[in-house]
Amino acid sequence: MSAFSAFNVFKSLTKSIASQRGWQLADARERLSVSAGFASFHELRTTAHKQPQDVRLLHYVFGVDQFDEVAFIPDVLQQLKEQVALLAKAE
Repeated sequence: MSAFSAFNVFKSLTKSIASQRGWQLADARERLSVSAGFASFHELRTTAHKQPQDVRLLHYVFGVDQFDEVAFIPDVLQQLKEQVALLAKAE
């Protein structure tokens, strides 16, 4: 799975939010998965692997309904580079 996938960006966002709010990572993933319209983080992860362009995930992470719309978001390339740098540091 690409570092630019909506799932990887979601994981990075949940890690950041968990850190900021003092939540356990698993709790943050569950809360944000439900907020994105999934029953659980497990459902989100399964869906992301089977259907990486699921509308709920794309809308929650990028605010778009189709992945090809991401390229038209201002500064998206810079934001993606920053997310990849954060992921690289985490590993």
